[in-house]
Amino acid sequence: MERDAASAGAQRDTRALAAFLPSAYGLNPKNISPARRGFYGETWKIHTGGGDYFAKIDFWPCHKESYRASLPIVQYMARRGLAFVPKVIETLRGQLCCAFQGGVLALFAYVPGDLLEDYALEDLYGCLSRVYTLKTDSLALETEDFSDEIVRACANLAREPGLPESAQMALRERERAIAHYAGRLAQFSALCQKDLSGFHITHGDAGGNFMSDGQHFFLVDWDSVKLAPIERDAWVFMNDPAQLRAIVRALAQNGIAFQPRWERLCYYCYFYFFSYLEGYLASILSAPEARGAKIAADMAEYLAGSWIYERLEAAEHAKAVQAGKP
Repeated sequence: MERDAASAGAQRDTRALAAFLPSAYGLNPKNISPARRGFYGETWKIHTGGGDYFAKIDFWPCHKESYRASLPIVQYMARRGLAFVPKVIETLRGQLCCAFQGGVLALFAYVPGDLLEDYALEDLYGCLSRVYTLKTDSLALETEDFSDEIVRACANLAREPGLPESAQMALRERERAIAHYAGRLAQFSALCQKDLSGFHITHGDAGGNFMSDGQHFFLVDWDSVKLAPIERDAWVFMNDPAQLRAIVRALAQNGIAFQPRWERLCYYCYFYFFSYLEGYLASILSAPEARGAKIAADMAEYLAGSWIYERLEAAEHAKAVQAGKP
């Protein structure tokens, strides 16, 4: 029954999208099929007689404005010759996005291939090095401030009366650890705020959005783009010194001198622990009941044990007063 209902819902969505695209973009879709990408929103492959596109629609109140704000940056990178960044297709009115059923819809040039689970860091950072060298003076780009405000945001969401009991229970079971991580984030926040230099355009989840068709590489889903230090993209490798050294070498080969600063790696590790938690909580509260229950179960698994804990273990061995390279 659930499968049939989901199929009917998807069919209604594609019909509405097919009816909308001609007036918004001047496109007549021949076929629309789902593309499995990203936690937030929906991504559809649009096939027309004149070519293929991706349509991404973000319906989440907690996320869609950051998605909208990222689009000029994506277009800037694509127009600077970064072929691995999908170009944003403008509407007939010359806009980078439009409203659709309460969400924010943007159309992108189609990129073939699949998300990569295994890849050479030289390939990923070969792409990122070109991003890091871009000038940013004219960009309206969110800038890193090394705040720990996200802890308060999570606490406020956790107190929302609409949060289901299963989510509240998962939070209670990890209450001591969450409080400890909040304290560590505050320490590294204060340390990192002493130096706001060495910032570049960063992705925020480059490793999870790296694609290839066997011949070319692509970096997609720039929803969290930010002017920040390179550690914002590199912290996911902080539990493996060999991988950090590989990143340093890859960037050096592309003309970028980089030495990871341990205090920044730790800040981002603790920050993203709360960032992912905030995403779960906000999504639970925004979603329909059945979908919210599924997200609550996913959040419980995340808190119980996930890939981030190896990075947290590495961060736990660092003193809050330590600075410099790992």
